Amino acid sequence: MQQVNLISLGIIPKAEPLRTKQMLLLLGGFSLVLLAVTGWHGVGLAGLKSELVQSKLEVEALRQTNLLSRTDRPDTQALRSQVEQLSTTHSAQTNLVRLLNLQQAQQGFSAQLKSLAAARAEGMWLEEIHFSQGHSEHISLKGKALRAVTVAEFLQNLADQRVFNGQSFEYLSVRSSEGDGSLLGFTIVSEDLAQSG
Repeated sequence: MQQVNLISLGIIPKAEPLRTKQMLLLLGGFSLVLLAVTGWHGVGLAGLKSELVQSKLEVEALRQTNLLSRTDRPDTQALRSQVEQLSTTHSAQTNLVRLLNLQQAQQGFSAQLKSLAAARAEGMWLEEIHFSQGHSEHISLKGKALRAVTVAEFLQNLADQRVFNGQSFEYLSVRSSEGDGSLLGFTIVSEDLAQSG
């Protein structure tokens, strides 16, 4: 059997050696790629160096803060001395308040009764007055009024009296009076008596 070669070897192009121009172009392209990769790594490295410097600054700032907190810590003995001194001052002030309350209790209730009389509003009257522990901080009042507005007016007048200045009332009740529907009964109790009773 005879072989017939149908492919002509002249049709297939032969590989030609690279010319100088092609070699330079290939070498230049490869150099540009290497330069780009190197630049990209350089930028990343610069960012990492910047973060490292920032971290070192933060660590140094924390060290300085820690050092300052150790050196600025007040002496425990000095703090105890200050607490003892404040405790003594508080105790002396508490005793002074007790003494003033005792003095007021010895004077009686005349100032409070005069202030209650001055605070009275038209159309109301008091039926019961209770002072506790001899001073106006503990007071309970019961009375009758023709209108609820009169009770509010009485409370405002009480607030204007120097003896009752700063007094706070915990309980206020206004209701129809038993037996006579035209009258209103009211009860006013200071904060301390309302909490205890």
